[in-house]
Amino acid sequence: MSGKVTVSFATAADMEAAFGSDRASVRAWKAELDGRIVGIGGVTLCRPPAAPTVFLKVLDGSAPKMSVYRAVVEGLRLIRSAYSTTLYAVRDCGKENSAALLAKAGFAPHSQDREGKEIWAWALPQSR
Repeated sequence: MSGKVTVSFATAADMEAAFGSDRASVRAWKAELDGRIVGIGGVTLCRPPAAPTVFLKVLDGSAPKMSVYRAVVEGLRLIRSAYSTTLYAVRDCGKENSAALLAKAGFAPHSQDREGKEIWAWALPQSR
């Protein structure tokens, strides 16, 4: 594994391979390393009053963690350019470092849903 992690748009086939068949509308990006998809993430597309929700799935735990983190941040910057509202993420409490990754990416604890899952919010800075 000697290559650089690159980010590009994910296809419908990439999404189905990562998450199974789902009819949700999303804008997604994939992180690739040496031709393998090591992570996929993006944002659900929805109409108000529903809020866009960010998602991320690391597919290959052998990829360098900082490279995947940088790819996540790059993806969030792409999302930032497309949305001017608060974005939300559901924390995967089964992943030891999920809170640290969300905080480092700019999210903060917000609330819990009806099932007790942690909801984190990322308020985009106002343009000056």
